[in-house]
Amino acid sequence: MKLKRMALGAALSALALLPAVPVLAAADTQPQSRKDWMKAAWSLMATHRALPADIPDRAGRYEVVVALRVRRDGTVSTAELVRSSGLPSLDNSVLKMVLLSAPFPPLPPDMRENELLAMPVAFSFDQPEGQERSVIDAKSLFESRKLMDKRRAENRL
Repeated sequence: MKLKRMALGAALSALALLPAVPVLAAADTQPQSRKDWMKAAWSLMATHRALPADIPDRAGRYEVVVALRVRRDGTVSTAELVRSSGLPSLDNSVLKMVLLSAPFPPLPPDMRENELLAMPVAFSFDQPEGQERSVIDAKSLFESRKLMDKRRAENRL
């Protein structure tokens, strides 16, 4: 089970043209920094990313922001929608993705317990008409990581 999760996490990272980041389960090596923890959290969430059935015909760019509070052991104490994409089914799929990803790895020393974490998840759907989009959109995953890095640089995460 753990091996399958690690292989899927690595495959998703490669699809997104990002460096492969091993998926960390709570029992694995604990991330030692906020940056490592965020990478591990994103990898875990990517393994649970799925698009709702009504999305394939919706071209455009959508962003969902979820606020999380994570306990020291990696369990989620709260998860709520902070900004909607305007598509309830997409918003719900992002919340489901976050909840299915829990527990996250234990928090590293440089993160506070129950610290509010804003996790922006961006989707960009611009495939040519008539072409099916895969359930995991590599461009969307890349956009989410890019947006998270930008927000972190602005000290908004």
